[in-house]
Amino acid sequence: NQEDRLVTVTHHLPGVMLILLYCVAAAATGLSGYNKGILEEPRRPTIYVVGFLFCLILLVIQDFDRPQNGFITVDQGPIIKAAADLASIKN
Repeated sequence: NQEDRLVTVTHHLPGVMLILLYCVAAAATGLSGYNKGILEEPRRPTIYVVGFLFCLILLVIQDFDRPQNGFITVDQGPIIKAAADLASIKN
């Protein structure tokens, strides 16, 4: 129905939260690189792995935010049934 379509279009993470996530990931990666530079250890693969993991986590968060699109698709049937059951109990 129309209400379900409007909910899926309008209920997402605010843009400010996504910007905050990106800033935290950039700061954490930058501080990790700075720390590695101070320690003067030539182990760069760990920094690359951390950066890749941050990117992967951000991708999963954004993908979960839109359940009908993206790599991870979630069937909405069980949650719709649970909401209907709760509504019938409430009445």
